[in-house]
Parts: sequence; C-alpha cells; structure tokens
Amino acid sequence: MQLSPKPLFWILVLILIGLSSCKQDQTPETQPTNNEAQVVANTTRYYQEPHRPQIHFTPEKAWMNDPNGLVFHEGLYHMYYQHHPDSNVWGPMHWGHATSKDLVQWAHHDIALFPDELGTIFSGSIVVDKENTAGFGTSENPALVAIYTQHSHSKEDAGDLDYQTQGISFSTDGGFTWERYTANPVLPNPGLKDFRDPKVIWHPESERWIMALAALDRVKFYTSPDLKTWEFASDFGPGVGSQTGIWECPDLFPIRNDRTGELEYVLIVSVQDGAPNGGTGTSYFIGSFDGKTFKPTVGAKEPLWLDYGTDNYAFVTFSNGPTSENRRLGIGWMSNWQYAQQVPTTTWRSAMTTARVLTLHDTEEGKRLKSTIVPDYMKLRERKARFNRLSDLAPTDLFRTLGEWVTDPLEISISTPEGVTPNFTIELASDGGDTVSFGYDKSKAEYFIDRSKIKSEDWSETFSARHTAKRKTWTKDPFLNILLDRSSIEMMGDNGYTPMTDIYFLAGELTSMKLYGDKNIEGTIFELGQKLPTPVSVSRVQRPRKL
Repeated sequence: MQLSPKPLFWILVLILIGLSSCKQDQTPETQPTNNEAQVVANTTRYYQEPHRPQIHFTPEKAWMNDPNGLVFHEGLYHMYYQHHPDSNVWGPMHWGHATSKDLVQWAHHDIALFPDELGTIFSGSIVVDKENTAGFGTSENPALVAIYTQHSHSKEDAGDLDYQTQGISFSTDGGFTWERYTANPVLPNPGLKDFRDPKVIWHPESERWIMALAALDRVKFYTSPDLKTWEFASDFGPGVGSQTGIWECPDLFPIRNDRTGELEYVLIVSVQDGAPNGGTGTSYFIGSFDGKTFKPTVGAKEPLWLDYGTDNYAFVTFSNGPTSENRRLGIGWMSNWQYAQQVPTTTWRSAMTTARVLTLHDTEEGKRLKSTIVPDYMKLRERKARFNRLSDLAPTDLFRTLGEWVTDPLEISISTPEGVTPNFTIELASDGGDTVSFGYDKSKAEYFIDRSKIKSEDWSETFSARHTAKRKTWTKDPFLNILLDRSSIEMMGDNGYTPMTDIYFLAGELTSMKLYGDKNIEGTIFELGQKLPTPVSVSRVQRPRKL
C-alpha cells in the first residue's frame, strides 16, 4: 500500500519527535552537544551553571584536560589545552585556545589544532623561534612553533606499537592560526607504546633545542638545531622518583636558587598513579643539565610533589615568560583521572588551577620548590572582613561575618599572633546534605581537605575521602592562604611549601560556613570578583588578523 504525501509527512514528524525524546533520556555523557549549545546561546545563564568556577579557567563547553603549549608572546599569555569539543568526556583530542594579559582573566578563541591523517593532537609545547632556526618566520616576525604528539587510533587498534609520533605546526600571526609542517612526523616512534608529551626549550650553552619526552617509566631527551631534525641524547630513569604509574607531561627548565643564585634545572614529571593522596599527581626533580643529560641531586630516591591534594595534574610552565631566572610560571589541570570523567557537570567538564609562581629555595629538608598563586589575583579583592574565634566551644558562623555578601569566590587567610599554626576546621554545608571541610589538625601536624561527607557513590567510588599533607615545621611562616571558588579549594600551606588543591561538588545550595578550632584564631576573608560584569574567563573574541 502506498501512503499519500500528507500521512507520510506526519509519520516523519512523529519519528523525529520520538528521536528527540530518546536523546533527552540519554545520559549527559552521550549527548552533551545539544545541551551545551542551548546553554551557551542563553547569555543569561552563561557561566552560571551549577559548580562552574568563577575565577578559574574552564572551557566554554565540553571536555578539557591537560594545559598545552603555554607561551608568552607579544604581551599575551597563550594557553592551549586538551579538548574534545563534541562531548563532556575524553575523546578525539584537539587543542583548545585561550589568552590572557594577566593570568587571571581569560578570553576564549577558536580551536587551534585539529586531528589529521597522522592522528589526534595530544599534549605538547610551544616555543618562540627567535633566531628563525626552522625557517618558518623572519627575524622581524619570529614564528611560534608547536611541538605535539599525534596519536593514531587506527594504528593503536591494529595492535601496532608506533602509534604515537611527534609533529610540529607553526604560526606567524601570534598563535591564532596554525599551519602543519608538511614533513611530519619530525620524530618517528622507535617502537614504544608510550612516547608522548614533548616539552621543548632552547639550551643556549649548546645552541640546541632540547626536547623532554615521556616514555612509560622515563624521560627521553632529544636535541635539534632547527626543530625539524631530532637526535636522541639520553634517558632519565627508570628506577628514580615515583614508579607506581606511567610518566607523562615532562617539563625541563632552568631556575636560580633563591639563596645562592646558582642556576639549577628542575624536571617536572606527572605520574598517572601513586600521588600522595591517590591517583594522578605532579612530581619533580632538581639537578643539573649539560645539554644532553639530566643528573638529579634531589628527588631521585624519595619523590617530591608540587601539590599534595588530588587535583593538580599535568602542571607545566610557560615558555618565553616575562620573568627572571629566579621564578617560573605554570598552570595545572584541576582534576584527577580517578574520577575526571564522572564528576557531576554537563555543559563543561574540568577546570585549570590558578596560575602559580615557582621559586627554588634551600630548606632544612634540602632544595625545594615553593608555590604561590600569582599576585594578580589580588586585584579581584573587593570587600574584606576580619574574624576572630573568641570561644573554642561553639562554632563561629562565617556567614554572619560575611553578612550580605555572595559566598563565593572567597580568599581566606588564617594566622595567629604567635606565629603558630592553629588547630582549625572550616566546614561548608549544603541543603542537599553534603559537607566539605578543610583546615589544620594540630595533633597530627597535618593539613587536610575532607570530602568524605560528599555523597558521590552515584558517580565515583574514590572521590569521597579525606586528604592530608604533613606540616613542614621548619618553615618560619605557617601562614595559610585559601582560595575558595565554586567547586574548588586551593590551600597554600606553609606559605607555599605545602600546597593542596582539591575540587568538590556539593548537592544543592551552600547554606552554612562554620569555623571550628582554637580560641584566638584570627583571619581575613576577601570577596573576589563579585563586581565584575561576568566571571573572569567568559569573554569570547574573534581571531585578530595581521594584514
């Protein structure tokens, strides 16, 4: 029987309605794109979704992980990042792109690098080729050169080992548009399953580019005169540092000792498992580098950690930064592979840490890196309130201290006149029955962030836990500074020697903030960025074009 046009039309309409209903019933992981387009288009809700940080960088929509290609050029900080634009879980990797003038307020740009016939675009770095060694630019307009891993999923599925190679692209308009090098890959795979995440620096003594590359349980170093041809130099590892998980995202850079002025080298290595509080974490070594070989003096036997929380991974630093040799600027991914793809957000997924300043110091434990949040965040301070804990019996209601303030984001500083770290707990509670607390346990001499009372069993078995970090009692200043944003806590213990970064997700609305602990605790709360017209990272700009 042949249907007339009119009934056929309505049958098609009904089928389309049915398909639409089916999509709405799927989980967020299987249909993020439609929801995300609707939210982003609705400017009244732009960046106001539940749990969306207000003073940390997040993607406009969809999935984000490792920061990539951090570079400072012509007055702008560029941050590229691992991005799957069509889902809120990990998938075919692109490089997203954002820029900032101060490492606080970020502008979104279009996707910078796309998958091609050699594979998807994994992590990597960017350098400014000032001497035009690759021939892509000129001395007047040096090219930016991106060096990154290309991951062939078809080769991986076929069982081949050489599915990760290193390719390059270049930009002559300041990092906004990119052209692939036609002779990629510049570094083929020698037959290793894990062969990725190139970080490149210029070594002036040898007049060569140096690449640090992660290869399972070690870092491989390569040298090049022109970013196109690479020669193997040496291996660092295995058997040093943390060996409980594979190594990723290495970063080698020189830095001067704050006391002696001696130029030393730091090698950062992210580890997929075995961090101080479980899962992924970022470790480091301190030593020397002669242009071919890294020799550690600290960190080889007992691993050192950049952060003792669970949510600072793949931390890497900026190249060509406007800083002296005494400090280094960097950013980490504020999540953990234990639960990164299950956290209860839909439109966007994952945030970056605040930008951190790294400095190198001699301490009673030996040479150590110190982390502090970039001072530009202080310009977000608007109102402030002082508080004192007058009794060690009833909790202090910090909501009453804040009065009519919006409750987050906030900066909280804790101190005592005696200079001794006080016993204290700050507890946040929601009307959904969740609580998260953080503070210092004097009886155990440890800082803590406690997520054990967040009901996460529906989306993660590992999220709800208490995380701790030992106080470094040799520090002269126990000053504790906390940055509290929607869904994140950054607690800089021991004035930056013991940082802890954790994300959290409370069901419902925040209803109380209480302070428990010793009598005579003093502190200051700053309101951050409430008067800004939008959150700090929501502006969208068109790519500037050079004529």
